[in-house]
Amino acid sequence: MTPRKREQLDWVSLLESILADTPSLPEAACIGRHDLFDEGQGESKDEARHRQAVAEKLCAGCPEAWRCPERTDQPTAMTEAQAS
Repeated sequence: MTPRKREQLDWVSLLESILADTPSLPEAACIGRHDLFDEGQGESKDEARHRQAVAEKLCAGCPEAWRCPERTDQPTAMTEAQAS
């Protein structure tokens, strides 16, 4: 096996292990809305709060929220740091 082929297999294995426990959420309200969940470059605190509020509303009405490991009502290190 060539080094290039071995490298490709390692990437495949890595992706498989990352995605193995990721649920399929085909009806998730956030599909295509990564902009609400990713910090914008140079956004102000007010812009960030607004973005997060919109994301929380989206999550609150999502039919897949009960299975989602990333839903906004779960505190994260980032949201806890912002609260202080």
